[in-house]
Amino acid sequence: MRTSGQSHEGWMSLIPLSVLLFIVMVALGGPEAFVNTVASFATEAINYTASWVRNL
Repeated sequence: MRTSGQSHEGWMSLIPLSVLLFIVMVALGGPEAFVNTVASFATEAINYTASWVRNL
């Protein structure tokens, strides 16, 4: 079986990323708090970007 030399196991990086996400969720107080934090961050980032564009 010939391969191009490229690793086909990139999906293995999902395991440590999943563990990291789980630790962050637990540290923030659970899934609901995690979603609220992400939503708050996204809202602030959008508002900042909109303000920056208006001031151009």
